[in-house]
Amino acid sequence: MEEHATFLTREQQMDERATTTQKTHDSRRCNGKPIPIPFAEKLSLEGRDLLSRSFRWVDYPKGSMMKCEGDMPDYLPFLLSGDVRVFKSSPDGKKLTLYRIKPGESCLLAAFCILKGVSYLADAVVDQSGEGILIEAEAFRRLHAQEEAVQDFVLDLGLSRIRDLIMIVEEVAFRKMNERLALF
Repeated sequence: MEEHATFLTREQQMDERATTTQKTHDSRRCNGKPIPIPFAEKLSLEGRDLLSRSFRWVDYPKGSMMKCEGDMPDYLPFLLSGDVRVFKSSPDGKKLTLYRIKPGESCLLAAFCILKGVSYLADAVVDQSGEGILIEAEAFRRLHAQEEAVQDFVLDLGLSRIRDLIMIVEEVAFRKMNERLALF
């Protein structure tokens, strides 16, 4: 059953739950359009049916926390619009951006944590308001186990993040500071 939710700040999450409204849809479409997740059209009929029963729409207000370090991920987010920053914080408050989630992408860290059953290893904050889709964690695990398109999506996302990391390491390790500043 499809739902639409609004993410709240961490403090609001502690005080109340997000309100949801329900809509109807079939297993291949949502509001007359294909489900806007990269692998949705490649799923088997059973996979599409599972996906259609286990996702909901969300709004991401600027400044809200998509994920908090230590939380058990109960869904996998797909960003349709907006911008989300995934980062680690030091005890003295310094923040190191690990990567950004852009429209059409999902959170690799959340996917891995769901698949391994471990708590989230970083924080994710909405830097630019947007919309997204959430897939329930158990449904994502089942889709990943049964659907090659989902497995390929996760591998492609992982490769993309590793490629970005290698580029950053190369910049820091092999370029002089003045060269890096000139490019900035």
